[in-house]
Amino acid sequence: MVNCECDDTTTRSPLAAGSRLVIESASGSIAIFGVGDTAYAIEDGCLRCGSTLATGALHGTVVTCRVCGWAYDLRSGCLVGLPALRIASYRVGEYASPRTGTGCRRRTAGA
Repeated sequence: MVNCECDDTTTRSPLAAGSRLVIESASGSIAIFGVGDTAYAIEDGCLRCGSTLATGALHGTVVTCRVCGWAYDLRSGCLVGLPALRIASYRVGEYASPRTGTGCRRRTAGA
């Protein structure tokens, strides 16, 4: 696992807009989406059908399950239209702009 420790508040997503990444954690799969300059991370499993959300249609900060059509807000993990139902959402560490070279250093967790 790699963490980023930032010395300033520069906010740039490590993912290009529209890109997706799935990582495995001790608690299961996490889908990470690049939206504009921001990365959002949610539990990668639809509440209704269990399908991966990483392959769903992405419209702004909403991802729609490709199997059943349920839509989730990436900012909160809430089901659109029924916010009492939600999947886990996670804060994504942000990187400084590679053009400036300021702010971040990478380290291995536990080091």
